[in-house]
Amino acid sequence: MDGSKLKVAKASVDIVRLIEANEFPQARKRIESQTISPTDRKQLALQENDRAVIAFLEGYLFRARRSFRRAIELDPECQTARKNLNQLDEDAILTRISSDIVFPKCLVLLITYNRIEYTRYCLEALLDVDYPELDMVIWDNASTDGTQQYLENETRGIANLTLHFSKTNEGVVRPMNEVWSSHRNAEILAKLDNDTRVPPDWLQRLVACHLASEKWGVLSGFHFREEGERIAKETDIVTVGDRQVLEQMFVGGCAITIRRKLYEEFSPIPETQQLKKGPFLDSGWTQFQQNLTDAGYRNGYPWPAVHVDHMEDTRSPFCITTEEHQNYKLQMRGMSLEQFTDKLCVWNPH
Repeated sequence: MDGSKLKVAKASVDIVRLIEANEFPQARKRIESQTISPTDRKQLALQENDRAVIAFLEGYLFRARRSFRRAIELDPECQTARKNLNQLDEDAILTRISSDIVFPKCLVLLITYNRIEYTRYCLEALLDVDYPELDMVIWDNASTDGTQQYLENETRGIANLTLHFSKTNEGVVRPMNEVWSSHRNAEILAKLDNDTRVPPDWLQRLVACHLASEKWGVLSGFHFREEGERIAKETDIVTVGDRQVLEQMFVGGCAITIRRKLYEEFSPIPETQQLKKGPFLDSGWTQFQQNLTDAGYRNGYPWPAVHVDHMEDTRSPFCITTEEHQNYKLQMRGMSLEQFTDKLCVWNPH
């Protein structure tokens, strides 16, 4: 499909010029900088239409289709978005991508607790994920820093997104068990932490591996950066069909996926959290992965690596090292951000 067939609606002359020059990140930033009242659904729909056009031109076709649909949900009279969506469907381009893989419905659970700065970056990336059928649930663990109001404002009008505001901090495992158990229409279950940014192809890459073989248990984005990728052992890379996975007994839990059928077979994830005087720890997720391994399933990272940015890694350009964030890490993990980076963000193959 020729991208010139799609029409921008709200873009100014300078944005159009950026698009024509293929300067898509700059054009997207200009569009995002446009201030629109949350109640002005007509203008919000036009803005969403222009986001969709740029997503298409960048090659994120599922995301473009989802954004055109959201524009129409915001304003059913938005003819520009309706015509663009019809053009997309008429050209049937979505049937010719991703090696003709039919991606099943996926549910993403995003768990937040304070650190609103990270939540902003994380949510921005999540809403850019390029996947055809996606439901999102955001579970907030009783944040006290304005996160809940931010989420209400930022997600207003997103039909496939649900907010849950917990009255207490329930940790990580309990939200996973509650949300994953209650959404039985999604074949793939995913969990994302609010201190993690994912690339647009995060779900496509992980789900494609699940579809290649049912032997995979938990698959995760790779948060160990290029340094970790360079020292990964080739002997641990397993090929199934046209997909490769770096097999590991345990994977990080910041950006994970599992088939719902497998989760239900081994659920619930053990809740062994310790929230008394010491730091917040939860070994239940480790035990769950061990149970999968003992049953013959294999966990790992799709390869080449699907890099995700763990923003608490001090090497991340998004890392915040203020006293407030240092105290948070000491409270939750019993270590500083620097110690956390050395212990959990530097690759140590097992």
